[in-house]
Amino acid sequence: MFCVQLDFFALTLALPRMAGDLRVSTTDLQWALSGYMLALGAFLVLGGRLGDIFGRRLVLVSGLGIFGAAAALCAVAPTAGLLIAFRILQGVGAALIFPMTVSVLSSSFPEQSRGQALGRVFGLGAVGTALGPFVGGFLTAGPGWRWIFWFLVPFVVAAAVVTLVATRESRDESMPRRLDLTGAIVLSTGLALVTYAVDRIPTSGLTGPLVWGTGLAGIVLLAAFPLVEGHVRLPLIDMRLFGNKAFVLVTAVGTMANIAYASTVFLATLYLQDVRGLGPLTAGLVFLGLSAATGFAGPLAGWLGGRYSARVVMTIADSIGGLSLLALTFSRPWGAYVPVFCLCGLGFGLGWSFANIGTQRVVRTERSGEAAGVTQTVLIVVAGVGLAVTATTLEALEAAGGAPSASVEVILRVLAAGLLLSAILLAAFGREAR
Repeated sequence: MFCVQLDFFALTLALPRMAGDLRVSTTDLQWALSGYMLALGAFLVLGGRLGDIFGRRLVLVSGLGIFGAAAALCAVAPTAGLLIAFRILQGVGAALIFPMTVSVLSSSFPEQSRGQALGRVFGLGAVGTALGPFVGGFLTAGPGWRWIFWFLVPFVVAAAVVTLVATRESRDESMPRRLDLTGAIVLSTGLALVTYAVDRIPTSGLTGPLVWGTGLAGIVLLAAFPLVEGHVRLPLIDMRLFGNKAFVLVTAVGTMANIAYASTVFLATLYLQDVRGLGPLTAGLVFLGLSAATGFAGPLAGWLGGRYSARVVMTIADSIGGLSLLALTFSRPWGAYVPVFCLCGLGFGLGWSFANIGTQRVVRTERSGEAAGVTQTVLIVVAGVGLAVTATTLEALEAAGGAPSASVEVILRVLAAGLLLSAILLAAFGREAR
């Protein structure tokens, strides 16, 4: 989890130097990030179900192997085209790692300590997120951007060794070792098209024919997926999962927290640098509080989960996130952002971490990989849609004559209202989320 999180955020700062070395534009090389996210979003559910069917430890180690080998290939890629291809392959590996990390831990730890183990993992992933920009900037300015990929390889090897030595194999014994290929193709293609459409919004516009065409095609395939699964004897996803009210509720509330997190980072980055005039380094230091609190929230979510219901933890998470986001809009000295950002990170981190921990508590252990894949797909894809809508809304407000600072504050207050509303609804109607 640390490797996957660090990898994405480290590469963001390196894109301009990479583009110069490979003699392409930064816009063209953006596909090194977009292709990775496309593969990740498209194959998360498939990765989770593969583990349930063929063995969670086997799939996790396979994902680590794909991820590490692709990182080494990226490090030696002579052209931009090959680099992008290897990054897509790396995204496939990450799509196996993400749900299997959760699933292997769920099957390896007893129920009383499972939440703490998962919380520590998500905390470590948040540390990777926080360190990513610094590691990427340091290596790019020093030995070169290719060392970002080499840096990951020993961590991946160590993770594979620990997994093989310290965990046992587990799978859904009630399922034969056969995969629903039709469902896998329909779902993965639909998710890939939706992810692509969301990724193209900043360049093609929300109303562009490319966005609408691919997005609509993806939605049609996703809408057809339940019909396909209804005619398959061994479906990729047991659709009864969506009849589990606790699962749906925890996933929905966690998704709201993830949308708020992604949008807040995007908006605050623009605000601190473009409105407040802070340099990248100073703005990065301001964000350290957010990153540190998000990292602390992972273990805290595990500790709280062992003592309180999902309803209580998620209500607290969204309340903290909503109130701190509201306070952010009234913080005038930029120094006040630091403590308020810490509270934002705590609320968002609790919501995101517990969405993964809580859903594992409300499904059968043998279906843990499937549940983890579905939860993470919703968290990532819907947060991407939310971020694109946030960016488009900001452009529309500024085009209508709104001041940049006022436009940012309006959007943040809407997000705060959404978080607080979700907390109220969960507290009032979330009895199933025990």
